[in-house]
Amino acid sequence: MNDFNTRHNDATANMNQMNLYQEKFQDVQEFRDQYVAMNKVCDELGLHFGRCKEYAKVILAGKGVTSPTQEQLAKAMDAHFYVKV
Repeated sequence: MNDFNTRHNDATANMNQMNLYQEKFQDVQEFRDQYVAMNKVCDELGLHFGRCKEYAKVILAGKGVTSPTQEQLAKAMDAHFYVKV
């Protein structure tokens, strides 16, 4: 995969996924196909939505916390919903 403009691609895919909704007269199957296609893009870019313990550890390590407690991990995971692994 080409790594050109990776941050832009990640941000665009994230925004598109979060802003995806069924239009007023859109067929359910058409919306489902659109959703599945967007998920394939996110999978190709390595994007995952949800809580991620490893990402929280990286964030905490950047703040100088090398051995985080379970409470610190839970708080860091709650603060970040978008992760790239």
